[in-house]
Amino acid sequence: MITMDLEAQKRAAAARALEFVRPGMRLGLGSGSTAKHFVELLAQRVRTGLEVIAVPTSEATRSDAERLGIALTNLDEAPELDLTVDGADEIAPDLSLIKGGGGALLREKIVASASLRMIVIADESKWVSSLGRFPLPVEVVPFGLAATRRAVEAAAADMGCAGPALLRRAKDGHAFVTDGGHWILDAAFERIPDPRSLAERLDGIAGVIEHGLFVGLAHAARELLLALGLAFAVGAGAAAQQPSANAIATAKEVITAKGAGALYSPLVSGVIERTKTVLLQSNPMLGKDLNEVAAKLHAEYASRSAEILTEVAKLYASRFTEQELKDTLAFYKSPLGRKLVAEEPIILDQSMKTAQTWAEGFSQEIMSKIRGEMKKRGHDI
Repeated sequence: MITMDLEAQKRAAAARALEFVRPGMRLGLGSGSTAKHFVELLAQRVRTGLEVIAVPTSEATRSDAERLGIALTNLDEAPELDLTVDGADEIAPDLSLIKGGGGALLREKIVASASLRMIVIADESKWVSSLGRFPLPVEVVPFGLAATRRAVEAAAADMGCAGPALLRRAKDGHAFVTDGGHWILDAAFERIPDPRSLAERLDGIAGVIEHGLFVGLAHAARELLLALGLAFAVGAGAAAQQPSANAIATAKEVITAKGAGALYSPLVSGVIERTKTVLLQSNPMLGKDLNEVAAKLHAEYASRSAEILTEVAKLYASRFTEQELKDTLAFYKSPLGRKLVAEEPIILDQSMKTAQTWAEGFSQEIMSKIRGEMKKRGHDI
């Protein structure tokens, strides 16, 4: 059920992003499961007469777009794009992103930087209080891998990021190869305290081609918009089942009790700081005034985070009865529920590291097994 809900959110976010597309636009087409929804919906519009031309960010997206009849070009022929629509693996309150889970981070960043506007489409699971739980992809050249990996881990450690950088492997056990012919290190840092500083350190490492930290993207793309499946799924659910005020209030308590409210409270301050940073980049002499204005806005808009909590509560209230919400709240207020809230983040972080370590060992086992079986058939690979 959760997967279906998230897929519905992705589809709704893609549909919302499609509303920004106008005839004659030069589009950047993102990669990944959420962006795939946008490509499919765009193709439907193209079949009804919409004329656009697009630059894909991966060979997989290129294949989908060609199959669906979307006209394609490249950045040599269209060096400036009107709009790019792409997904994200994590979105922090300051709108910094982790991307590259599908391996297309280099082309995604190039296309985003060439765009006048970018829309990031995502479901609610991609919002995090700080980046890092999703392993950070770092695209590297194969030559000197061990030295590059050591440098990446050392730079991260200096930035307060602990965790290994593991070589991503394909299904056959060999190193995953990007569309550009590079390899990827997935860095399990758990938490990245200062994404901008880490990005700068990674940029300076010989052997690193690109990384999945999209910091300052709003400035690079001139305008960053977020089409959240969550917001539009809420609207659709409310139309089908109008939740009562009591149900919404109980849902708010559930969200707070399970600790999820902490994900939304930093959004207001994050947006203010992100906007201030963008303006500072083009107006460095106005730092004092911009800081004072930002401080004023922090105080003025602090209560606005409650609006986000209300919208999320409506989502819960449209999918659970009031009694179910009360039962859920009772659980989270119980000793066992409080223990779950306290321990689950730690378990999730540790389980991710455990799974990655296990997968790397298992891939070697499978590689050995396949080679052994192939050798029996006369193939020494």
